[in-house]
Amino acid sequence: MKPFKFEALSSDDSSQRLEMSEKKNMRDEVRREAKEALEAMRKDLQQLSKDLVVASKTLKTSTEKFVQDTGPKVSAGLEETVETFRRTMTTIDKQTKPQQAKLLRTYKKFLTKQVDFIEKRLKQAE
Repeated sequence: MKPFKFEALSSDDSSQRLEMSEKKNMRDEVRREAKEALEAMRKDLQQLSKDLVVASKTLKTSTEKFVQDTGPKVSAGLEETVETFRRTMTTIDKQTKPQQAKLLRTYKKFLTKQVDFIEKRLKQAE
């Protein structure tokens, strides 16, 4: 019977312990790096959230200012357009019936082109 070697077992056991210790260290390092990355992402998301709030407030303010500045101009332009239409129709009414028909057809073509232009602009804006 050969004698049993305890040294060989303890050597394998210590190398296994060393491997396990290295694996644990690697896992701990990966966990630490993941935790740091998550913390950085959390900070970035908090900053992004703050930036979005500021941007939203700025957009709201600038939109309100635009409406306040532009609203009266648009309203005045529409009133002027309505008045022009009334004057045109009054002028047409003063003509003979055959002349009215001719002028109304021409005016309709003009207005149709205006509507087409508006439709084109709407499609571009959408």
